Amino acid sequence: MSLSYLPVAFLVRPFLRSQFFEMVGGKPVQDNNRLIDYGKAQVQARRSDEGNEKCFRDARDFLSRLAYNDDKKSGWHPTDLDLDTESLNMIIAGADPFSQVFTGAIFYLVHNPECLKKAIEEVRSTFASSSEIIGGPQLKSCTYLSATIEESLRRLAPVPSHVPRVVLPGGMTIDTHYLPAGTVVGVPQYAVHHNPDYYSSPFTFSPERWIPSPENPQSAIDEMRKAFEPFGLGIRGCIGKNLGYLQLRLSLAHFLWRFDVRECEEEQGLGAGRKGLGIGREREDEYQLWDALGAVRDGPVVEVRRAH
Repeated sequence: MSLSYLPVAFLVRPFLRSQFFEMVGGKPVQDNNRLIDYGKAQVQARRSDEGNEKCFRDARDFLSRLAYNDDKKSGWHPTDLDLDTESLNMIIAGADPFSQVFTGAIFYLVHNPECLKKAIEEVRSTFASSSEIIGGPQLKSCTYLSATIEESLRRLAPVPSHVPRVVLPGGMTIDTHYLPAGTVVGVPQYAVHHNPDYYSSPFTFSPERWIPSPENPQSAIDEMRKAFEPFGLGIRGCIGKNLGYLQLRLSLAHFLWRFDVRECEEEQGLGAGRKGLGIGREREDEYQLWDALGAVRDGPVVEVRRAH
């Protein structure tokens, strides 16, 4: 952020949080401000001197660890503004990408009835009641459920935007193409996850590709995983990866155990590709996301009924 930008940011921010802007912007702005207030409240609860500090100091949640983890070597400690920002990051990261993958998994299951049948049969034969569906070996034993999640993560990108990098002075050559200094480069997950060099029939939803078999040896799966990056890689990899997998397993297992599900006939095709939607968006069996760093989506709409 440049110094010339700072005064503008401090002038604009109060306006964006004002009642006037809420009136002009309507519910989206009001909801955004409610989210900001909620994130700030979580920080205040952890830094309060009125009895809450003792309660949260030993808590194991991410935000408490940050709030009470001063860097003794450098003397640095997070400010309330630092924690407000991280609080919002954690709330959004724990909700937005998850909801995209969960709704995407439902989309692909209802559009692939055989896959839906296999996932339901596995979950309902593994657990006698919904109270048994908790994190642990029993949940991890649901190999088809896990494969469904992996395939959903492959077919859609939890974060559609690429992670941008800028070519340094002197330029560089990538895959025989010379790029001058200052060029912004990046590889979206979608492009990698649909590359036929790594995934056979890349536009087919097939959880079986993640399950070892005589026709699909573990070595082939290992090769696919080298190009599999739904949570990012390296230092930019998602810190909540394991938590995200657990959240998806629990939610999808509970949903499939409790409900029978089918696509709503009145809203059939909502969320799917169709002719006229644009280049690369005409596959009727592909869930559509629009890149907004996170993602914008519409549908699917499904009908459910209690299974038990």
